[in-house]
Amino acid sequence: MTSDGVLTNRSQFRSQIGGHGNQREAIREKSIVMHVKVEDLKRDEIAALSEKSGSVLDPSNSLDLIECAFKPNPTNGTFGLSLNLPEEGNTEIRIFDAQGQTLVHEELNGFSGKYNQQFDLSEQASGVYFISVMQAGKGKTMRIIKQ
Repeated sequence: MTSDGVLTNRSQFRSQIGGHGNQREAIREKSIVMHVKVEDLKRDEIAALSEKSGSVLDPSNSLDLIECAFKPNPTNGTFGLSLNLPEEGNTEIRIFDAQGQTLVHEELNGFSGKYNQQFDLSEQASGVYFISVMQAGKGKTMRIIKQ
């Protein structure tokens, strides 16, 4: 699976203009655009991430996902992860940085069905990140490239 998108982060700056009772407010907007690319990992890449992170990951990417989506595109730096898992089981969702450090770890006991969660990478540096979904010994690991 590969998808490309744009994440945007807007911040507003306010300043007072004028004087002697003639004050008015000026707003300047600054936009930051971040491009994000999502793709599946290969077996050797998953094995390397598993070793770096100390997490057990499925190198075969065998988890059956009915749906896996990242949205909206564009967004303000926060993206939604939507999954649909057809089977019931204890489920773990992790986001790792390139060094294998876990940034997000969520455990869902006895989970099946639709999952929708918002994540925010806007404060993270540009680079490679990984999302792993594990359920009942099967997993799916994807790479996110934030530019």
